[in-house]
Amino acid sequence: MTKQNKLPVLWFLLGFGIFMSSRASIIIPFIGVAIIIAPIFILGFIRSQTTKKGNLLTILGFLLSLNIALWGLFDVGEATSSLIYNFVRSSVLALLFSLPYIADRLIYPKLKEHMILSTLSFPIATTAIFFLISLEGPFDGDMISAVYGYGNLVFKQIASIAGLWGFVFIFSWLASVINYTWEKRFNWGQIKAVTVTFAFTLLAIIIFGAVKTSSLINPESHTVKIAAMFLLPEEGEEFDIEGLFSKAPSPYEETMSKIKALTEEAASKGAKIAAFQETAIKVNAKDENTFIEQCKSIAVENNVYFSLGYGVFPDEGKGWNKSILISNQGELDVDYRKRYLLGMGDLFGETLIYNKGPEVIQSADTPYGRIGVSI
Repeated sequence: MTKQNKLPVLWFLLGFGIFMSSRASIIIPFIGVAIIIAPIFILGFIRSQTTKKGNLLTILGFLLSLNIALWGLFDVGEATSSLIYNFVRSSVLALLFSLPYIADRLIYPKLKEHMILSTLSFPIATTAIFFLISLEGPFDGDMISAVYGYGNLVFKQIASIAGLWGFVFIFSWLASVINYTWEKRFNWGQIKAVTVTFAFTLLAIIIFGAVKTSSLINPESHTVKIAAMFLLPEEGEEFDIEGLFSKAPSPYEETMSKIKALTEEAASKGAKIAAFQETAIKVNAKDENTFIEQCKSIAVENNVYFSLGYGVFPDEGKGWNKSILISNQGELDVDYRKRYLLGMGDLFGETLIYNKGPEVIQSADTPYGRIGVSI
């Protein structure tokens, strides 16, 4: 095997190896940068192959890396069902992640000599395809936001203009620009226009973010402290993934005591908005009114806008996966029912125990701006 033939093998291993490690960002925060680096090598690999071979091997790479990285992530009860569910879910994700690379492999050769335009085929394909995927399940936008919403506070201000898709576009464009400069063997005369255009775009984003977060533009009096809270298992206990798909109610008094204590702690540290996780508590439908009234009391007593996710179940049939927003005056401003449910019909997952909510993101005007609630 010649050196030239070995390079694509190296790109394949690096690209999908780094992509696979991005899940470790849950444990090691800085590894989140893997999602920026991995596409550089994967794109280089697929462009180095013939169309058919490159597309098939890229799909294979995503199938292997995602099935390994997400192996056993979801326990839906019986072992065989869990195995099938994890494999099907990871494999569908793999196909979705492959689409932008396949689209670029088909488009890029036709634009290869058009300098700046040629570097836009991959970011445009990635942004467009991921946006279309986010419009309807089964994954909604989480799979994209979980991996692409990366960067410091200054850089993240691009979200105020372009939303999540600003991150997807700029990171994908970076991968395309690096591959373009590599193909041109870093010949400055050939890469100058592309490199300078990307650099000025990136600089403009950073300057915008720096100005937007500057104390001159946003003094402390114009900011609000928010507490995001997660009810963790007791020390030494594992998080019960299977419990997410169960109708069993939470130990009410114990859970509400934790919610109240954490909200009091957040308020004592200056938080004006207190938010809890999805299904932080599960209650019976007959107890829901009492539960809501207690949440209102917590909001008023602590002078906070209070947001909490909970599951509610009737005696028979499916329940609702809900999230509420209560004002510091005790008013129920938002009562949201989850639209995108994880699962498959009446077979397993959330769709087995929850009804689908309406396709409406509710919002409320507050002293801190308009707040939208979704799950």
